Amino acid sequence: MQIAKTKIATAVGAVLVAACFTSAAYAGCGSFDSLPTPNGQPSAPSQAAPEAPGVNGFKGVQFVQASANASFLRTDWRWDDPAPIVGMWHIQFIVDNGTPEGLVVDDGFATWHDDGTELMNSGRPPITSSFCMGVWKRVGVATFSLNHWALSWDDTGKTFVGPTNIRETVTVDRRGNTYAGDFTITQYLPDGKTPAGPPAAGKVKGARINP
Repeated sequence: MQIAKTKIATAVGAVLVAACFTSAAYAGCGSFDSLPTPNGQPSAPSQAAPEAPGVNGFKGVQFVQASANASFLRTDWRWDDPAPIVGMWHIQFIVDNGTPEGLVVDDGFATWHDDGTELMNSGRPPITSSFCMGVWKRVGVATFSLNHWALSWDDTGKTFVGPTNIRETVTVDRRGNTYAGDFTITQYLPDGKTPAGPPAAGKVKGARINP
């Protein structure tokens, strides 16, 4: 009789332990009731429960997202991070021409160095001077201003048009793979002081080039 009672107590204890682990698992990972089923229809919730925040359209994956943030996904830049602008970028300068895409007026490559200098290989014809240089500073956690100068020549490469000043303010995205911002371009006469006309303005964007 004593043996039978012991077996019953052991079985009941096992059931309670399993129930506790099941509850703990759902408390840590959230409810997966709302995840889509293979036929594309969400399964019906088994019981009413407070709705947890979702991740990318899926609900109840807070634990998974927290792990991803810690290991793989950047949530934000910090001032003590190395400047995320440093590296090589494929760049485009775009002006408004009345279309959603805009007009690409330059398409080239730029390298931002960790010493605060920058070098650009413009998509302009080389005979007009396609290499130019600049200096940059960090004005926000992931925002940077650039003061960039070029020497412009006419289409023959024989007549000096004057220096060109490009100003940019750009922000690097949280993953560090793209940046976007605004630019102005001011063309000066050969004296380097007199603007040849009003500045041109538009948007600039860059996509990181990795090794």
